[in-house]
Amino acid sequence: MIWGINAGGADGSFASFNTRTLRGQNNLDAVGSYDYEMRFTASGGRAFRRFSDGEIVPVPFELWQIGIGTLDDPADDVRMIPIICESTCGAGTNELTYDIGGDHRVSGGDDDPNTDWIYWYLPVDQTPGQSGYESYRSTADQLGEEVFARTVLVALDHGIAPPYTPELPEEGTVFRISTLKPFLVGDQATFSTAGFESTPFSQSEQTATLDAIGIVPNPYTGASRYETTSRPEEVRFTDMPFVATIRVFALNGSLVRTIEKRSADASWFTWDLRTDTGRQLASGIYLIHVEIPGVGQKVIKFGYIGRRWGD
Repeated sequence: MIWGINAGGADGSFASFNTRTLRGQNNLDAVGSYDYEMRFTASGGRAFRRFSDGEIVPVPFELWQIGIGTLDDPADDVRMIPIICESTCGAGTNELTYDIGGDHRVSGGDDDPNTDWIYWYLPVDQTPGQSGYESYRSTADQLGEEVFARTVLVALDHGIAPPYTPELPEEGTVFRISTLKPFLVGDQATFSTAGFESTPFSQSEQTATLDAIGIVPNPYTGASRYETTSRPEEVRFTDMPFVATIRVFALNGSLVRTIEKRSADASWFTWDLRTDTGRQLASGIYLIHVEIPGVGQKVIKFGYIGRRWGD
C-alpha cells in the first residue's frame, strides 16, 4: 500500500496543500528549517479534540520535531501535541477514534481513502524529549505554536468506493517531513581530499598545455587593450601554468629579458615590454622562449612596434 501525507479538504495540488496545511505560508516561520516525523508506535499517544468537546482520543502514532539536519540524533527531538478533528471534519468513520474513511481528491478516482485530520502543535515547554507533551497531556492547559494544520494520511489507489476498510500503517512506520536548509550565519563546510590521488597529465595533455600558451597582442603596434594609461606599455602571456620561465631573445641571439612566473593567481602574466635593464624595447622581431619545468618548452615569434614618445 502506498501512503502519503496530504491536506484534509484539499485537491492534491501544492497550492491547495499550502493553503490548507501551511495556512497560506502563515505557518512557515513555525515550520522553520526543522524536520518532522509521524511515528506509528506500540504505545501510540493521545490527541485532543480541541475544536469540539475537548475529549482525549487515543491515537496509534507520535508526532516529533526532530531538529535541523540531525535525523539520526534524538538528543534534540521534541515531542509534539496532536490535535484531532474527526467527528466534524475528518474522514474517519468511527467516533472518538483515529481511523480511515472517505475518499480524498488527490486523484480523479474514488479509491484514495484518507484519515481524520491532525494538527501539529509544539508544546510550550520545548525542552528536548517529552516533558512538554506530557505537561499538556496532564493539564490540557496551554499550547505552543501550530506548525501544520489539517494533515491526513492518504492510501493512494487503495480500495473501491466507500465504505473503505484499509488498515492504518503498521507499527514501526515513520512518515518524515524534511524541509529545505538555507545557509545561515555561522554555518561551516568541511571538505576533504582524503582518498583521492593526483593524476599526472598524459604526454598529449602536456603538449596541449604548451600549445595553448600565447602572447596578446601579437604583434604589438603601439597600444593594447590592457593599457589603462599612456604609460607603461603592456602585453600579456595567456594560458600560462603556475610556474614557467620566459626568456625574450633578439634575432641576433642576445638575451633581452628573463621573466619568472611563480604564481597560481591567474593563467595570464603581464610584461611591460622592458628589457632586464629597464630600457624600452626596440622595435623589431623577437623570439620568446617559454620553459615549463617537467613539461617542455615553446618558442613564440613576437613582433613589436614601439611608441614614439614626445618631449
